[in-house]
Amino acid sequence: GGADSQQPVQTVQSAQSSAQTGTVRSVSNTELSQIPNQLAAYMVSMLGTNGDNQALSQGGSSQTTVQPQFDASQYAMVVAIDPGHGGSDAGWESGEAVEKDIALKVAEMVQSYINQNAPAYFAVLTRNSDVAMGDQARLDVATTYSAGLLVSIHCNGSELELGGTSAAYWTGDGDDATRAAQSEQLAQTLMGAAAEGFGMWEREVRVEDTPLLHTTIPSVMVEMGYVTYSLDNELMQQESLQEEAAQAIAQALIDYMQQVAPADTLNNDAGADASESSVVTEN
Repeated sequence: GGADSQQPVQTVQSAQSSAQTGTVRSVSNTELSQIPNQLAAYMVSMLGTNGDNQALSQGGSSQTTVQPQFDASQYAMVVAIDPGHGGSDAGWESGEAVEKDIALKVAEMVQSYINQNAPAYFAVLTRNSDVAMGDQARLDVATTYSAGLLVSIHCNGSELELGGTSAAYWTGDGDDATRAAQSEQLAQTLMGAAAEGFGMWEREVRVEDTPLLHTTIPSVMVEMGYVTYSLDNELMQQESLQEEAAQAIAQALIDYMQQVAPADTLNNDAGADASESSVVTEN
């Protein structure tokens, strides 16, 4: 996971600590600050441009110069796709395989597939460039867009000769039973989708105590494979397989959203009060 300014989070099954400093980076392809808010909002809804990634301050807090007038009620559900790591926090690395880069590529493909093929739903990225980002900043994006679902995309690594896909979710004291059950179901489904897309085997679904997953909405961390395992490493670097895995993950998310938030609810004030809520669990 990313770094939280107060509580560093270790990469799942590794001793790598996430970086705790952010870098100020502007969105290079779209200068939203030069565009009126209404046009910015239109671009957000039509293109998936995430204005909340415009700049980061030290400690990983999101500093937005434009708050897009995003209306979540226009969609049956919003899903936040979180590419793990970024910037000075590369995650696992082995040869030419770098976790932060693979995670971002696959996340972008997942977002694109959902927004192009399921117009009743909307996928937003927590980061769309190579920037360091803390857990709270990622959760803030999900809250800003009234996300009803959070999926963090990662690669795995180990000192041991381990391979395969896995997934994690959090549950604990005071957690909502329905949310926990949905997270567990999603973890199993998304692990299978990643495994199918890359041609790997399914390793495990586990409960992982990390701040990024301490949410009031269903949330899952997907570990697509081990960059430290030669076979997984090779498979995850192939763009055609990245696309297959992303489409499998995206379709699994669409199927889930259609199940829990059918598109016909759009005419019944779906999401009208979502902007008032937060995805962060108070612990």
